[in-house]
Amino acid sequence: MKYATFYKDIIENGLVLGKPVSGFFELTSRCNLRCKMCYICGIEDHGSLIERELTAAQWIKMGEQARDAGVLFLTLTGGEIFMRKDFLQIYEAFTQMGFIITLFTNATLLTDTIIKRLAEIPPLRISITLYGASASTYGKITEHPEAYEKTVTNIKKIKAAGIDVHLKTTVIKYNSNEFDKMARIARSMGLGLSLVNYVAPRREGTGTDPLGTRLDPIELAHYEVDANSSYKLLNAEFESNGVAAAKDLELDDVMLDENFKSEIPRADLSLVEKTAFSCAAGKCTFWVTWDGKMLPCGLLGEIHSDALNIGFEEAFIDIKNKCREVPSCQTCESCSYHSSCQVCPARLKLETGSYTKPAEYFCKYIRARDAIRTSL
Repeated sequence: MKYATFYKDIIENGLVLGKPVSGFFELTSRCNLRCKMCYICGIEDHGSLIERELTAAQWIKMGEQARDAGVLFLTLTGGEIFMRKDFLQIYEAFTQMGFIITLFTNATLLTDTIIKRLAEIPPLRISITLYGASASTYGKITEHPEAYEKTVTNIKKIKAAGIDVHLKTTVIKYNSNEFDKMARIARSMGLGLSLVNYVAPRREGTGTDPLGTRLDPIELAHYEVDANSSYKLLNAEFESNGVAAAKDLELDDVMLDENFKSEIPRADLSLVEKTAFSCAAGKCTFWVTWDGKMLPCGLLGEIHSDALNIGFEEAFIDIKNKCREVPSCQTCESCSYHSSCQVCPARLKLETGSYTKPAEYFCKYIRARDAIRTSL
């Protein structure tokens, strides 16, 4: 059985049963970079943030509670996870609990010691964001031009250590002209590249301007089509030179995600509870923030429960109940583009301040994307 099929089986059974099976632990909001599009960005040495972060012991206890509730897939994210000096202590405890772990990182703080330890008890994969193809672009986006060389060097070291690496990039104004170069960097290392196409408003933190950095919806639609075309040509070029084939360009984004619509015999998806959420948020997935709140997903901070004080399982039940109360957008439901748009309540709330108002950004994007595809 392929891993993707196994993952879908678990997720879809979780959807039917209404049990948590996959989620995110946001270990810190602090980061050593200051990416302009970041939705959560705390100052790296901010004392009050450090004091409010869950301690290693608290995260380990949270992990035990998640394991006992049935969670199997766990992603560790931030901020930047390697800002925490106790990261390996937390990580090693989670590996002993049996979680299938993915790490999200910018890769700049990895050391040879950390990489060696991760190689000894490897995660499923390390997912790294590539912000640009040059020190200059890294400087514009992250305020740290030296981060480019650190990132590329550490990607090579991780790969050499035998750890699975996944590369992705977030498209914004500052790097939109460098996709081909970023893809070439990835393919030169025998890796693929996926594209994060949605830049959300800031959830918390300071010093970032997500909405000021993102492409307008029509630019985004054209960008995706052009990037997909050039990526196919690049793959063909590298394959002709003996480099292993990579997947076609994938959108690292739930807007177009089909994961929860495939027909897997092990789960009867007609039994899945109907809510305003077409994804798994608030049904079998979750997000725990750096200070111990549980959210349905990382974007929807309005709906939360105090997982630190009432415990993981009770918090998940509370989140499920609150998600049931979220109304659907009737305008979106009746729209002819509804099936291709896959309306997200969290994004509607972020973009419009309401769950029941269509978001102009997505409406324009979906119409432009479909028009471009039809014309091809």
